[in-house]
Amino acid sequence: KYIWVKGGTFEIGTPLRPFQSQALITLHGDKYETIRLPVIGAKGLVVSNEQFTLQSDGDGAVEAGNIGVLDIHGKVRNVIWTRINVTAEAGATDIELLEAVDWQPGEEIVVTATESPGKVHHGQGSFGAPPVDFQDERAIIKAVNGRVVSLMAPLKFRHTSQWYLRHDFRVPDGEIPAEEGWVHLAAEVGLLTRNVKIQGDPTSEKYSWGGHTIQAFGGIYRVTGTEFYRMGQTGELSRYPIHFHVSQEYGRFCYAKYNAIHHSFQRAVAIHSTDYVTVYNNVAFDIIGHMYFIETGMERYNTMEKNLGIGAIPLMNGMLESDQEPSGFWTAAPNNVWIDNVAVTGSDGWYFQLLNKPRSMNLDAFSDFICPVNDRL
Repeated sequence: KYIWVKGGTFEIGTPLRPFQSQALITLHGDKYETIRLPVIGAKGLVVSNEQFTLQSDGDGAVEAGNIGVLDIHGKVRNVIWTRINVTAEAGATDIELLEAVDWQPGEEIVVTATESPGKVHHGQGSFGAPPVDFQDERAIIKAVNGRVVSLMAPLKFRHTSQWYLRHDFRVPDGEIPAEEGWVHLAAEVGLLTRNVKIQGDPTSEKYSWGGHTIQAFGGIYRVTGTEFYRMGQTGELSRYPIHFHVSQEYGRFCYAKYNAIHHSFQRAVAIHSTDYVTVYNNVAFDIIGHMYFIETGMERYNTMEKNLGIGAIPLMNGMLESDQEPSGFWTAAPNNVWIDNVAVTGSDGWYFQLLNKPRSMNLDAFSDFICPVNDRL
């Protein structure tokens, strides 16, 4: 019910020697029977310092050698997500991608929607297309031949690939537009399978109460090439698949890269009162609530780059009102970096809800002297 790396090291592979075999961590627990520990809750994989504090000096400070480390590194894949090169019609069993991939037969992918027939814009509460109307599709790979991926079952929907000439791009008469003049709008395709998997147990489905991982009040969290499935706990604060929690500048040593987060009961990646974290080249699909989430307004210098967010599902109780119209990328803090991220199917792609003061009321002792639209006063 709990794995708590409270000082010491938990290791599956290293950054220089990724794990090559199969590893499965299943987190168990019942929403109404399992005892929750203070701060870290239950059904979690947690990393913190031995003293459960950020202090580097003074009474109760972290002692040398007592910094907790969570290192999980699955196989390196040559492509995490890409786009289709040619429109795939409904009924197709082959899709042609923009680039060759090392994906394997039996692995699962997601093909994103290029149409949302059920989406409405009446502004009366939850206006995003209901999940049943999303035309994102899971598929199992039958074979791979370079850029062509063959599927075990035919596609249910049409997924388009089109090139458009930018309206502001000037082309002299008789000349062919240069590459930078074109915009490619096409269905994205993301790999969901990894050789290392962290999941909630099958009972997670009953109350939408899956597992969670968290870096809490310090510690080092480095996770790459890992699959997160049946994670997140609907309506409960701080219970997300990947969560950097009140760790301030410990974020310099932390990252989440090349992971797949799917079928999550609450968010994909959350950063709370932590700075300098790198969230790079992840795929999130079938997520309840905002997906990639920077929480309170005081987080700084975190980098969200090249992440794909697909299928944000309304979260109707227990969190933010805006979760009822969820976005791929949400922040209350402007002083972070966002590069080349893509959001597909949800109420909003990006939602920057900048605040007059930081939102959080816990720990944040410096909340009264942070200017959330710039930096410390």
